[in-house]
Amino acid sequence: MRKKAKRRLGKLSQELTSVRTEINEGLKTAYKKGSTENCKRVGSDEDKLHYCTANFPDNPTNLQECTTSQDFCDFCCHNEFGEIYVQERENCLSELCKKEKLTQPNAAGRWIWEKKLEINAIKANNDQKNAVSNNMGQ
Repeated sequence: MRKKAKRRLGKLSQELTSVRTEINEGLKTAYKKGSTENCKRVGSDEDKLHYCTANFPDNPTNLQECTTSQDFCDFCCHNEFGEIYVQERENCLSELCKKEKLTQPNAAGRWIWEKKLEINAIKANNDQKNAVSNNMGQ
């Protein structure tokens, strides 16, 4: 009975340690405050590989995503600053990633009204109506 109770207590202790480790890892990630300089230094594919292997040595999923990510700047800023430092992360994104976002026209999918196009469309529509009425009158 004592051995069974001791095993049960050991199992519960192991589960408690595992939960504490998970919580600690989550807090460490949330409170991570890196530097935008780390993202600025990455210029080539070799630099990217060094950054990814240094930051994700034990997480193969994040390592793969880091090395193959099309938007590395965004990935880097999200890695450098945890959930607590939202303002610093936004500053990193706006400072380093703004060049890439400006080169894509209508990246947000926003519709932009242009007066010239509407005037040309109205003129074309009026010309069609005039042509139809002229054809009917003849």
